[in-house]
Amino acid sequence: MVLIPPVCAARVGKRGFSSRGGHSRAWIQRHLHDRYVLKAQAQNYRSRAAFKLKELDDKCSIFRRNQLVLDLGCHPGGFSQVALERTMASSSKSRVIGIDLQYMDSLGDKFTFMQGDVTDPALFDRIIQEIGPDRRADVVMSDMAPAMIGIKGDDHLNIVELCMHASHLMERTLKIGGWFLCKMFQGPATPTFKLYMQTR
Repeated sequence: MVLIPPVCAARVGKRGFSSRGGHSRAWIQRHLHDRYVLKAQAQNYRSRAAFKLKELDDKCSIFRRNQLVLDLGCHPGGFSQVALERTMASSSKSRVIGIDLQYMDSLGDKFTFMQGDVTDPALFDRIIQEIGPDRRADVVMSDMAPAMIGIKGDDHLNIVELCMHASHLMERTLKIGGWFLCKMFQGPATPTFKLYMQTR
């Protein structure tokens, strides 16, 4: 299954790049008064993105007990918080491994943070070592986004490139029958990426 936009979710088989550009004063004001930002603060989520993932899980039943989840572009941690909750990590063998360029504070003993760049091939070996030789991820999810330059076509192509890096990592780490989720901005390359994912 593939959902576009804002998130592609694919059941495969048969997240650290986190560069954030500067924002305008108007954007900051909208963000401060955004109802999901306020809701996230009230419920102790680190980002409003937590509600996007909860909605997707409600529709698709992605998470369950005893899962291993990779969160690419995990900072500031909203996706990882939901994954820990929905996999009932506190009372099961579930684990979440978060990867990002930007350092992130821990979310507890069932969460492992790895600082690194998903475009760096050396990170692949570190992730595989952390997962373990006899284990594969049940879910690989990416909320990565490039530094926005304000040119729609270029921003679209930049996030497609990140999605490709995420998909390459997914192919090396995700088990057959697992879930792959990634954020993509709608654009001319979206159908091509969707077709690519349907062949995996």
